[in-house]
Amino acid sequence: MSKKQILTNVEIEKDIVNALKNPPGQSEDSYQKLQTPKFIIICVLIAIDIALAFPIFLLWKTPTLVLFSLLISLIVFFISWGVFSIFCRIRRRCQIKRVSISDYDITTEVVHSIFEEHYTARRGRYYTAQIDNYGIRFENQKEWRIPPRNYLWSEFLRMYDSQIYAATHREDTVVVVTDKRTGEIVMAYHTDIFEYVN
Repeated sequence: MSKKQILTNVEIEKDIVNALKNPPGQSEDSYQKLQTPKFIIICVLIAIDIALAFPIFLLWKTPTLVLFSLLISLIVFFISWGVFSIFCRIRRRCQIKRVSISDYDITTEVVHSIFEEHYTARRGRYYTAQIDNYGIRFENQKEWRIPPRNYLWSEFLRMYDSQIYAATHREDTVVVVTDKRTGEIVMAYHTDIFEYVN
C-alpha cells in the first residue's frame, strides 16, 4: 500500500487561500438569479436616462443636450460599477489575508453521491462561456462545489475538479473543512490519499 500524503493545518490554510482566489463555479440556479437583478438594474438605468433626457428635450428641443444627459448617466453608471468592483476585490484580499484555521471546523464525513453540472453562461453581448461544475454531496446533506485546481502545495497530488470528481465514490470517507461562519464546505480530502495530522 502506498504511503499517504501527510496533511497539516498549514496545507489546509494554503488550500483555503487557493479556494478563495479561484472559487468553484456557481450553480446554474444562482447564475440565473444573478442575471435577473442585472437586467432590472439596466432597465432602471434606461428609465432614469429617459426621465432625465425627455424634460431637457421638451425644454430646449436640442438633441445635443439630450445626448449630453445620456452621456452623464452612463458615466455615473460606469463609475459606480467600478467602485463596486474595487470594493469587492479589496474585501476578497482582506478575507484572504485573515485566513486562520481556527475559523474552520475539520470533521470526517461520508460521501453520499457526486454531481456535475454543465451550462452556458453569457459573458457580454456576443461572448458565451461553457461552465462545468463538479461537486460532492455528503450524508449530512452538505455539498462541496470543487474549486478548479486543488492541493497546489503538493508536488504529486495536484488535482483538477474533474479528477477529484472521477476519483470519488459513494461511501468514501473524506476529511471536510467547513467555514464556521457560513457553514459552507471549503475543502475536502480523501482519507485514502491524505492523512490529517492535527
